[in-house]
Amino acid sequence: MKIRIRKKKLKDKRESLYLDYYKDGERYYEFLKLYIERGNPNNKETMRLAEKIKAERMLETDFSRFNKTNPHKKNQSFIEYYEKFLSTKEKWSNYHGAFKHLKNFVGKDLKFKQINEAWFKKFSDYLTKEAGLKPNSSFIYFRKIKEVLYKASAEDYIDKRLVKDAKNPKRGQTKRGYLELDELQKLIETESDRPEIKSAFLFSCFTGLRQSDIRNLKWKNISDNSINFTQQKTNDSIKIPLSKTALNILNSKNVFGFPETKIFNLPKDRATINRTLTRWFKKAGIDKKAFYHLSRHTFATLNLTFGNEIYTVSKLLGHKSLKTTEIYANIIDEKKKQAIDNLPVLEVSK
Repeated sequence: MKIRIRKKKLKDKRESLYLDYYKDGERYYEFLKLYIERGNPNNKETMRLAEKIKAERMLETDFSRFNKTNPHKKNQSFIEYYEKFLSTKEKWSNYHGAFKHLKNFVGKDLKFKQINEAWFKKFSDYLTKEAGLKPNSSFIYFRKIKEVLYKASAEDYIDKRLVKDAKNPKRGQTKRGYLELDELQKLIETESDRPEIKSAFLFSCFTGLRQSDIRNLKWKNISDNSINFTQQKTNDSIKIPLSKTALNILNSKNVFGFPETKIFNLPKDRATINRTLTRWFKKAGIDKKAFYHLSRHTFATLNLTFGNEIYTVSKLLGHKSLKTTEIYANIIDEKKKQAIDNLPVLEVSK
């Protein structure tokens, strides 16, 4: 790629320096905020600075083309990069929790060039042995750090292969809570002091939608008795057919929804939602920990219980890997075992 330094005459008779180049078939101009002025003794130094910037841009292009790390970017702070990234994420996101442990581990700063195979191993050991975290939390936080590094690798800060080869901490055996059908019926029949939260939670129980997707769901996403939307977590488009129960929940709102109007208006504070769910569960006589994501677990378990194949359930949940859905299949196996154990014991004569 050729990069040229060009000059643009200004009204005050100065000349503004800029770079002129083509990238991916498109022409770009980068104004350098450097100026040449007749008779100015600093003109030569200004031109040398422009040439230096030009050389840096050519180097960045070459490293990007050959999938190598940019030496200049390797010296940048990963901590500062992560902080900028965090500004785009909600405060309850696991990225914030991961960053807290990252800062505790590295202290003041960490440059990209300091991250290598040995660093990943030490950080993994810190999360699993020193940070006082459960195995699944260690796994999640480690993965979040890797996700940010993957993003940085696409911008030539770090070698993508290094991030890819970093081994994740071992994940613990996950036990997913869920609601039985009779418990759902109790909740439906029990009033909540926050009807909007009740309505949204039940809708998630019969659609599998995450709380983040429920927050963004608009009436325009409902068509032909299906939900069509893009998942916030994965950025994947998904279509979920609506069951009669899910449609009844929408119809019970008894409002005319404009396309851009949100269907559910949930409080911003997740703690408020979970406290509301706890009061509602207690009132309904359900002795289980109440949290919003329980609705998604319930949707998966109900579908598998009533015979839907695991591949279909995985697609309905928007899982990228079938292994994630297999956790719910283990729940069904346990339920089958319990069903057998509950059978009466009969004496059989010889």
